[in-house]
Amino acid sequence: MMLIRKNRASLNLSFLIIVFIGLLYSKALISIGMILIGLIGLIIPNYKTTLFKLKQHPLLIAWMLIFVVHLFSGFNSTDTVIWLGKLKMKLPFLLLPFALVNIPKVEHGQKWLKRIVLLFSAVLIASSIPIWVELFSSYEQVIIKYSQGKVLTTPINHIRFSILIVVLLYLNLYQWTKVKAKVFLFISIYLFALLHVLAVRSGLMCFYITALCWIIFEVKQNRNWKLLMIGSSLLVLSIASISYFVPTISKKIEYTLYDAQSYLKGAKDVDVYSDAKRIVSYKIGWQTFKEHFWFGTGIGDLQSVIEHTYIDQYPGFAPEQRIMPHNQFLRYLTAFGIFGGVLFIAIAFLPFFVVKNDLPLYLFNIIMICSFMIEATIENQIGLSLFIMFNVMLYYFHRLKLIDD
Repeated sequence: MMLIRKNRASLNLSFLIIVFIGLLYSKALISIGMILIGLIGLIIPNYKTTLFKLKQHPLLIAWMLIFVVHLFSGFNSTDTVIWLGKLKMKLPFLLLPFALVNIPKVEHGQKWLKRIVLLFSAVLIASSIPIWVELFSSYEQVIIKYSQGKVLTTPINHIRFSILIVVLLYLNLYQWTKVKAKVFLFISIYLFALLHVLAVRSGLMCFYITALCWIIFEVKQNRNWKLLMIGSSLLVLSIASISYFVPTISKKIEYTLYDAQSYLKGAKDVDVYSDAKRIVSYKIGWQTFKEHFWFGTGIGDLQSVIEHTYIDQYPGFAPEQRIMPHNQFLRYLTAFGIFGGVLFIAIAFLPFFVVKNDLPLYLFNIIMICSFMIEATIENQIGLSLFIMFNVMLYYFHRLKLIDD
């Protein structure tokens, strides 16, 4: 027991690596890593001391509140099976912040962070090799897939995978700006190319909005308004040129325009690949929120309520086309009502107000907020683990940075 306590920091960082590998290769590894981190966090000498430490970190308490909201939603859910499943999935929001305050501080924290970023990047790059193989071995078939709104085969859901690429792209780029090590620049360039060849719109949107936010952050820090003009111009030029020269992106744009026209002609007739289904899901989600304004449907009953709305208003939709609202904020507003929904929105933006001058943490949460606007990112194990794991890890190294400085 004493040995575990003494090496708690190294063990938890190792478990984070297990979780990351699990993000790409095995949901079982995600669960194992999360459980181990939670168990290590429970091996503590004094629970009163832990509670005192938590009071000093409002961000950790905020993340734990996401679990609490799901817990109390059980009183408003008639389907307890789905509610318990959702509650079980959200356990990392309770365990990881609790464990974080008891992880001892390691020396040279920023060196640890650089190593972890490199290791995570190596795993991601290895997982991307089959993507290039498919692209170059079946180029014509790939172009046809993109003209139909499909994408290259990815190790996990292509949207989560693209978001993961964006996260590591910016972490590498940030490390390069700090230490000027060329390995971080090369990784950033590789991930930039991978992101644009993959041409997942969610990932591209997250990338370019985050780039603009980074430029604005630097302008605010250095009072260099020329940087805003030059940086914004380069972003626009990059988008225009890449849209023209990268075939997968140009085909995806053509499909998007076709899909928009299909929706305008009549959303009730959209096909199985149609992005117009997202717009319908927003309309149904917003209607559900208005009908259950104060306390929501309850997380256990949300799916059945949405399903019945589809049947009533869009009877032509096949069961597989009846998707839940593709917006994390809207999902929480419908499930928990105005109180739970606004609480989650506040939690999502809280890092920008309680953490001072930590660009990696800012960039990561900008990426997450962007993804929340077009996806229910944390409603599956991979997205949830991505959100809480990187947040906890970056916050841990933020605390070490304050000590090192």
